[in-house]
Amino acid sequence: MYLVVGTGDYWNWEASVLGLYPNLNSAWRALVKFMKGLKDYKYNYVFDKKHSLYNKEEYYAFKSIFLQNIFNDNNLIEWFWFKVKINNNPQNHNSLPNPAEEESQNISATCSPSSFTNSNLTSIILDQEETYNPLTQKIWCFKHVDDIVEGTLLNLGNMVSCYPFQVDRIDWRSSEELYLAGEFSLDSEEHRIVQEALRAAKSPYAAKRFVKGKHHKLIREDFPEFRTQWMLWCVWQKCKGNEDFRKKLLSIPDDVILIEETTTDTGGTAKIWGCSNKELSTARKQLKEKLTEENGHLTKKALAHLINVETNAIRNIGLFTGQNNIGKILMICKQCLRDGTEPDINFDLLRSKHIHLLGKELQF
Repeated sequence: MYLVVGTGDYWNWEASVLGLYPNLNSAWRALVKFMKGLKDYKYNYVFDKKHSLYNKEEYYAFKSIFLQNIFNDNNLIEWFWFKVKINNNPQNHNSLPNPAEEESQNISATCSPSSFTNSNLTSIILDQEETYNPLTQKIWCFKHVDDIVEGTLLNLGNMVSCYPFQVDRIDWRSSEELYLAGEFSLDSEEHRIVQEALRAAKSPYAAKRFVKGKHHKLIREDFPEFRTQWMLWCVWQKCKGNEDFRKKLLSIPDDVILIEETTTDTGGTAKIWGCSNKELSTARKQLKEKLTEENGHLTKKALAHLINVETNAIRNIGLFTGQNNIGKILMICKQCLRDGTEPDINFDLLRSKHIHLLGKELQF
């Protein structure tokens, strides 16, 4: 999103919103700041969307109109735009109020067309609720370890065990088991034993369901305070320690937004790590039933592959809502690999938690 500020016959200030932006929430927050700048100076204003006037003195009242127009606009080239009309004796004003002017400059500097990309790290904010629109954003969502999207196997989730890596010369089969070890990372013999059991489990799924399930009362009470930064650190260790995983991430196109689809997940953190899209989930379920009914002659393996490819081809339905921290972390790591940089991990927070792995405190 960026603002084009200028004056006209009626001292109009025009704001343009690109059809492709990181997410609606960030676009709306920037817009709110701009409009607050006008409101704080007690200017009277109206919004003019093309030829329709919206007489809304309260900036929040404009939100539903803003989002509705974005959601209903299937033209990725056409910009949604409006005019801010200053009606309070415009002849005496030759510039925007300072707060609005400053915000317009900030947005223009950080989100201009020349600098805008979906993978821009400045647009990725962990632990923040998002709404993604597949009509205006190129979204690749994944749920299973064998999901195929546009010919690419999206085996990116934590449960995937084909990307082993080491941390302090200790082998880890998956980032899921390393992440789970963080839940049992106090300096105690009980936690060390649980960590060993996590590593010895038959699969990442077994580690989560059976080992964690059995010892859930021992989970650190403060784990929610650092779980996102811990996950970022865990996935980055996998990036550094497994060449195949690095290649997989770098093979994802730069304009793709990765989302872990968690609509049907029953865990309490489903919308923390991923996003829900009930409309998409329903459409895929109906297609799966249709394909199963029409292709009874196929082998079980061939039918599963057909369902995988065809259902994952459906992506432009509904809205994705959730924090999507797994998807964000993967995109952060991909961009860092491409740029030759390191993720901005909050090491001060992690150090303050005195995280122990197999009897040894990690030195971040």
